[in-house]
Amino acid sequence: KEMKNIKFKSFLISIIFLINSCGYNAIYSSTNKYGFNIEKIELTGDDNIARNIKINLDKVGNEANEKSIKIFGEITYEKNSQTKDLAGNTTQYRLITKSEFKIITSKEEINFIIKENFDMKNFDDEFEEKKYEDTIKENFARSISNKLLLQISRLK
Repeated sequence: KEMKNIKFKSFLISIIFLINSCGYNAIYSSTNKYGFNIEKIELTGDDNIARNIKINLDKVGNEANEKSIKIFGEITYEKNSQTKDLAGNTTQYRLITKSEFKIITSKEEINFIIKENFDMKNFDDEFEEKKYEDTIKENFARSISNKLLLQISRLK
């Protein structure tokens, strides 16, 4: 039994060394190598989406970089009835967000629009529906943030 126990401990130690040596690095670690510094972010409109975009953008950039940018944006959000049953009750919604951005650098200024939409079933439980809708908004914010970073990376 003791030999089996020693082999097991050796196996565990080997696994730990392998995992620690695999080169894992968090995506949003402090060693991100973005070629810009976000000096200012001003977003208006839907508070939930705007707050999540700001949180996502605060994780990127390098303050030591000389290329500073300013981001201004207006985020609109709509929840429209998509389909109804015979009684006229909504069975499916279309969630739509439209984000209009202005990015300003020392050399240029660009404007662009990002649109996202998602079809969501109507829930019987309002609390669960609101919770699910908030999750969709977080996903919208993540997608918009990624597309925004892609646009910024294309700047000169």
